[in-house]
Amino acid sequence: MFANPYPLAWNLKRELGIAYQSIGVFLSAFELFKEIEFYEDAAYCLSGSGRITQTEKYIEEITLKYGDTPRLYCLLGDMKRKEEYYEKAWELSGHKNARSMRSLGMLKFQRGHLDESIDCLKQALAINKLFPAAWYTLG
Repeated sequence: MFANPYPLAWNLKRELGIAYQSIGVFLSAFELFKEIEFYEDAAYCLSGSGRITQTEKYIEEITLKYGDTPRLYCLLGDMKRKEEYYEKAWELSGHKNARSMRSLGMLKFQRGHLDESIDCLKQALAINKLFPAAWYTLG
């Protein structure tokens, strides 16, 4: 009968978490995202706060409870700088996650594996072309 124009509480908390994240207040954003069950965003905030060991434990907890996601494996790859995490994210996504291939390509480029890097970046750009850094790296 009466319309309520106010946004939902979880949506307000999410927006506040994003705002906190943008100004570097990662632990408060982590708590908000965790409260509203945005576990991937919470893991990114915990990682951004520099608590790498705690982030790894948190991600392990999440994956045991809710299952693996490509985004979490990309975060692990970012933290540990290991190719297998990006490859696992690529497999989990059914070869549809451009971020995993883009990150893997950039990591291979930094390590001097240029041919492999080119293949990865081309696969990523075939999915999503809006990444100038990948185009620049390809030449």
